[in-house]
Amino acid sequence: MRYRQPSRPSPRAAHLYFKAPGVPVRNSASKIAPGLDTRGDGGYVLTPPSVHPSGRRYRWSVDSANAFAAAPTWLLDKITTPANGPNPAAPVSDWRALVRDGVGEGARDCTIAKLAGYLLRCRIDPVVVLGLMQAWNTASCAPPLPAADVDRIVDSIAGRELARRAGGHDE
Repeated sequence: MRYRQPSRPSPRAAHLYFKAPGVPVRNSASKIAPGLDTRGDGGYVLTPPSVHPSGRRYRWSVDSANAFAAAPTWLLDKITTPANGPNPAAPVSDWRALVRDGVGEGARDCTIAKLAGYLLRCRIDPVVVLGLMQAWNTASCAPPLPAADVDRIVDSIAGRELARRAGGHDE
C-alpha cells in the first residue's frame, strides 16, 4: 500500500510506503486531500530505480527503515473498504461536478476510469463510452492524456464490467 504526498509536476513528491493491512485498500487520487493519492488493490507505483519523465531517477530516502511500518489508523479508516461492501454510490452532484469542472494532472486516469465505469454500469455501449471519454479528456483534462491512454483505461474498465456481469453480479 502506498500513500503519496501532494502531486507535483516535478519528481520531488514524497512517497510513503506502508505494510498491507490485510483488508481491501481503495486507490484514490486527491480524494483524501488535494494532491494526496493512495494506491492499494489493483494500483501500481513506480519505485526506485525507475526513471521519472524528467530524466531523474527515483531513489529511496536515506532514512528508510528495513521494514514497512503499519499505516496510521486515520489513513486506514479513509481508504479501506468496509466489511459490509464498498462505499455507497456517489451522489449525482459529484458526477456533475466531475464532468463540469474537469481535472488536472494526477487525477486524469482515475477520473476517466470512474466516469467510464459509471457509464458502463449504466449499460452505455463501450464504443460510445470510449468516444465520450476521448471527448471529455480533450475538453476537460489539463493537460489531456494521450488518446492511447484513454483507450487503455476504458478497455480495462470495460473488461472489469463484463467480468462483473459474467460473475452474476449484474444488479
